[in-house]
Amino acid sequence: MPNFKKIDQKVLNVLKEKAEYHDVILKSPIGINTTQIAKELEMSPNALNKKLHDLKIIYPTNKKNSSWVLYAKYQNKGYQVSRTRKNSKIDFLWTQKGRKFIHSVIANTKYEEIETNHQLSFGDLWEDWK
Repeated sequence: MPNFKKIDQKVLNVLKEKAEYHDVILKSPIGINTTQIAKELEMSPNALNKKLHDLKIIYPTNKKNSSWVLYAKYQNKGYQVSRTRKNSKIDFLWTQKGRKFIHSVIANTKYEEIETNHQLSFGDLWEDWK
């Protein structure tokens, strides 16, 4: 009969290590630009900004749509950090927590679009699951 206490402790140690790594990544103060996240999602930065704008997550701060900020509902959640350049321009960058949030929102949106269009197939589910 296996010793479940030893197995449980091994599992707990692995889970603890993963949780600690996850916490460190999510608390990282280094910002990620929208282009990098869009690339991960196989989208253009403009398409990602438009999608997040359509979902009422971000809005443009000027008519050129060159700078986007979070709606009040999403502020103070640790999704963005700001960086001031030498020319005093402020860039808003995504945190790891914000990156994870965007991936989650886009994944849920893709699933809802597929479900709405009644084109749900095993291939679509497999591609999203991978």
